[in-house]
Amino acid sequence: MKAFDLLPLALCLFACSPETPESSGNMVIKTFTAYPEALTRTSLDSSYGIRWSTSDAITVFSGTGSAGTTFNVASTSSDGSVATFSGLTSQSSADFSYAVYPASSCARLVSTEGIISSTLPTVQTGEENSFAPLAGLSVAKVEAGAQDSDILHFKNVGALLSFTVPGNYICRVRIESRNENVAMTGPASIDYNGGEPTVVPGSSAKNYVDVLVPEQTLGKRYYAVVYPGNYDSGFKVSFYTSVNYYNRYTSTAPLNLPRNGNVRLIEKNWVLNNDRDKSETGYEDITGGPLTVSIGNTAANYYNFVVNYTLDGVTATGAEHGLVFSYTNTMPTCGAVGAEGKLPGPVLTATGTVSLRQCVPNSVLRPLEPCYIRAYCYDQSAGNYVYSDVTTLTLAAQPQALGIALTAMDSPSSAISLYSLKADGSYDGYVAKADCSSSSPIRLGVWNAPMGSCSALSMSSQSASSGALVLINGQIFGDQGNIGLAYTRGELRYNNSSAGISNCRGYSNTYTTTWQPVTRAILGVDASGTPGAYWCSLIDGRPYFFDRPIPAGTAGNAVYPQVTASSGPGPARAWSPSESLSTGPMLLYNGNVCVSEDKISTGVYYTNYELWETTSGNIYGSSRPRTAIGYVSDTGMIFLVTVTSNVTLTRMALIMKGLGCDYAMNLDGGGSTQMYVSGKGELTNNNRNVKSTIGFFAK
Repeated sequence: MKAFDLLPLALCLFACSPETPESSGNMVIKTFTAYPEALTRTSLDSSYGIRWSTSDAITVFSGTGSAGTTFNVASTSSDGSVATFSGLTSQSSADFSYAVYPASSCARLVSTEGIISSTLPTVQTGEENSFAPLAGLSVAKVEAGAQDSDILHFKNVGALLSFTVPGNYICRVRIESRNENVAMTGPASIDYNGGEPTVVPGSSAKNYVDVLVPEQTLGKRYYAVVYPGNYDSGFKVSFYTSVNYYNRYTSTAPLNLPRNGNVRLIEKNWVLNNDRDKSETGYEDITGGPLTVSIGNTAANYYNFVVNYTLDGVTATGAEHGLVFSYTNTMPTCGAVGAEGKLPGPVLTATGTVSLRQCVPNSVLRPLEPCYIRAYCYDQSAGNYVYSDVTTLTLAAQPQALGIALTAMDSPSSAISLYSLKADGSYDGYVAKADCSSSSPIRLGVWNAPMGSCSALSMSSQSASSGALVLINGQIFGDQGNIGLAYTRGELRYNNSSAGISNCRGYSNTYTTTWQPVTRAILGVDASGTPGAYWCSLIDGRPYFFDRPIPAGTAGNAVYPQVTASSGPGPARAWSPSESLSTGPMLLYNGNVCVSEDKISTGVYYTNYELWETTSGNIYGSSRPRTAIGYVSDTGMIFLVTVTSNVTLTRMALIMKGLGCDYAMNLDGGGSTQMYVSGKGELTNNNRNVKSTIGFFAK
């Protein structure tokens, strides 16, 4: 398909060397290099364009009055931004003047001044986030006698109008000019006009365009190509099902639509004319009653906000909804999915009146400061967000860190501090800390057994083969392999599967038997040794990092939207880990304790966002030996910690806080809890074989 560009980018005037014309009787073989108005991308995004394809064809005119000659694609560049077209003509190359895309046997060159008669289709087959393949009408001029006489500079004729589909049974959308004398599609005379084409519609031109869309495309965006013009009376937009029942919207606001313009319809100041026959069955109600959003009971803890809210008048499952919050804006509103201050809610599986529970994790909240919160839902029929009233909540004070007593031990390096630990007078363990920055002789390193190809190994064998000075056990592992992502020397080398980091099911999980998207905590360092902590997900083999988790678990078995490249629990953060691993849950984030043993009425732990197993002896719901990694944000000092006493997640977080950490993450614990020190051996008197370790190494 020919590119339909809507941004004024500079023309690229690099051409392939023209072929030497060869005579074939009275015919001449000729090749042209064709450029769209800009070098564009494969789908309508910020550049609003589509590349050339191998099925494209153009009509080249060798004279006025008669039909032109069809030239087919001979080749395209690797990115589809440039194409060459070849064909036979009875004239020499010097006589070629104009061309039109797409190829048309009905098109004519009316005048050598660049007047071309052609047709913009009235019925266009919609493509998601795009327009009909043959609707991108454009014209080109060959600069005969100039250095670039074999280059076709195509110029778009039309403009774009777009809409989102408001119901799953819609199959046709008509966009209509309310002024019958303003043509939108059909035959027209097109004046090349020095590269700024103008249009004079023919007598049989239409004041509407029909876009055919597939059913079951609720919320998808489609584009229609229309003639530019002064739509002084506004538009009507009608949505039809296969049995011709529809909803119709109107806007009387005038619009002067320029060539290459792009306008989104039904987004503001539109009136709904609900004039279809509602007595018929088998039709999804597009509009229903007015959508309202209200907040019910709320709770503010030290670890999160919990908000119960109701959506009334929901007309479609899958509608976007959730919470939006701000510390500075007393009336917060929604940006894009994944924006700051916006947390999407669980997937809607019902219409009508829907009651939901949603939380805001404290990783993005400030203790003891009032926060302004609203629930929201996107109204497909009105094309806008609907909000609840504002609720003000305040994160409770953080729990106090546990008192820590450290006793220095001999260390394998002067750059590593090694201690035995006594926390709160009750919990025993060991601590190793080191500066792993670029100026330090110590680095943080990850060692993982390859997935599915190597059995677990003892700490002593791992230390001997890797040269580690201090090692602790790392990721949780089981039949699925290690849980989450791991980086070694900047390479993403170990993960259980592309599904395993994005979804949680079947790993002795009592929350749900269906796939449930999750984000896993991850902590480590970049190439400079600077530590970082996030929640991560793997999308089509590419990792994404967030400063908050998907709050899965808060609503019991409710399933949250799958993280995608363009959306998540918040804006994706730029991070390039060199040595890191993901396990969880996160214990501390920005100084806040992220975990709690509190439960909601259904028995779900409020802070078990990652859906860890909760039966006795497992991560949540138990006291057990534990292992953790953490760091101090202002100094970058990294702590490796094992606690050999039985301790809850919350108490482990308070131990890490007592050591001075601002960020900390739980690692594999229980019988895997170990710290191995070069020259000393296993400090914790445990020798379980493990697949994953993290530790300090000499550079």
